[in-house]
Amino acid sequence: MYKMIIVDDNFYDRDDALSIVNWDELFVKVTETFSNAIDAIEKMQEYKPDIILTDIQMPKMTGMEFIKAAKEINPCVKVVIMSCYSEFEYAREALKLDVAAYITKPLQNDEISNVFGTLIAKMNEETELAKEKEEIKKRLQESFPILKERFIRSFILEGSHDEEALWNQMKYFNIPIKKGIYQVLVMEIDDLEVLRNLSMEQKQLIEIKVSNIVEKCFSNYSSSMEEIIVIQVDAIHFIILFNVTVYGFLINGDNTAVQLSRKIMEQIRCSGLPEMTLVLGKAFGRITETHLQYKECLNAMRHKFFVGKGHLLNIDELKEGEEAAAIDLDTLKSDIRMILLSNQPNQVMSFMAKYFSGKDCTMSEHSVKDLTYSIIICIQLVMAEINLDFEEIFTQRSVVWKKLIEFETILDIQQWVKNILFSAQTWIADKNSLKSRKVVEEVRKYIEEYLDQELTVQNIADRVFFSPNYLNSLFQHETGETIPQYIVRVRMEKAKKLLLNTNMKLYEIVEEVGYKHTAYFNSLFKSCAGVTPKEYREGKRR
Repeated sequence: MYKMIIVDDNFYDRDDALSIVNWDELFVKVTETFSNAIDAIEKMQEYKPDIILTDIQMPKMTGMEFIKAAKEINPCVKVVIMSCYSEFEYAREALKLDVAAYITKPLQNDEISNVFGTLIAKMNEETELAKEKEEIKKRLQESFPILKERFIRSFILEGSHDEEALWNQMKYFNIPIKKGIYQVLVMEIDDLEVLRNLSMEQKQLIEIKVSNIVEKCFSNYSSSMEEIIVIQVDAIHFIILFNVTVYGFLINGDNTAVQLSRKIMEQIRCSGLPEMTLVLGKAFGRITETHLQYKECLNAMRHKFFVGKGHLLNIDELKEGEEAAAIDLDTLKSDIRMILLSNQPNQVMSFMAKYFSGKDCTMSEHSVKDLTYSIIICIQLVMAEINLDFEEIFTQRSVVWKKLIEFETILDIQQWVKNILFSAQTWIADKNSLKSRKVVEEVRKYIEEYLDQELTVQNIADRVFFSPNYLNSLFQHETGETIPQYIVRVRMEKAKKLLLNTNMKLYEIVEEVGYKHTAYFNSLFKSCAGVTPKEYREGKRR
């Protein structure tokens, strides 16, 4: 209901405007009438009208002066003017003041209804749009920290080629990084077994502790944490992006960044955190290079296979060669994910051909073991993504790594990798099948429990937290029939039992098995049983 005041110096016109239509039917409540504009202006704050219905020609203050004053108090107020034909020029001038409508005197019921019907519809639409805008704004504010973290992860993990757009986004998210020379320090948790046994709260504490350690170490070079980003990009990796020039680090011949990284490593060892390996990247001058530097650090992280856990690796000091040949970890992980989730053995053979075929003569033993190490790590990550434990298949990880180190030939390693991929693929397929059967059983129980109520794929899907299409497809794959087909079959079987074993009337049976209309039930029953319910009951009881 919108509030409205009427302003007119003519008593009869005011009374006419007040009584000519049923304002309640138009969702308008007339809160007050005024004989002059000055009184109306003085009461604007008190009555807070949504709509003003006003005359133009009035003493003391004209209608146009009143409209200007009212709009200054509430720019959103809707104004409808009423005037005689002889005053049309005034009315046309008032329309420039964003007047909503013009009505001629004497007032007519139809014209009032049409004008206000249109106005109220428009105001309803504006109200809904305002609510929607406010809701979006509220949600944006609530999710701002999440969006900020998602943006940081995105430009680090996925990269961006548009530097100007990237800086604009950083400004929007209030990220304290300015143009300069940068470096990244990537930290990787070494012992995944320890991490897996931690609670969610303990994992959150790791992120907090790492941030505190980094802040403490950088505070020796600056009093604030400006020009630095510390973020956990996945379950085992942290990245520190910092502006070298702001912290006074020199690029050529200076090892301050190395010393700082060692200090962070020492603090981690003393803090009770899981053991970590750190890789310090090269200095770079464009913020868009962050993604590439991060990937280089991840590639360098593979040297942990040779030097052991808990070391600081400096990319500038790593020797190039076949042993350090770059592996695209994103592609490798994607290929392994496809293999493990496909349950297609031929994809394992295609994978082996892609990564090993023809390389046994060109790759050193270290290179092959390095590739194998990366494959095993990716298998663990993919399994962790789908909440499965690597050790459920391959027992202790230490045994796996020990076996890898002990292999003496490339052929042995290739066969070992192939066996691991086949085993993981089969095990995951069996796990998924078991999970599907549990979901189907839950659906069946729900249908049996609520058979007398309205059942749809949508409300069943809401119950088990799946999308309707996927749930129906999964159910059909496991049972050979869709959920709607199963519901009909179960209802018909129950109806048959009730027809034979009880004296319930037909309409009672219809309600008992979840239908509302007897005619529809009769038609459905006949299509399933070949006879009507009545014929079925009489025929079976003879």
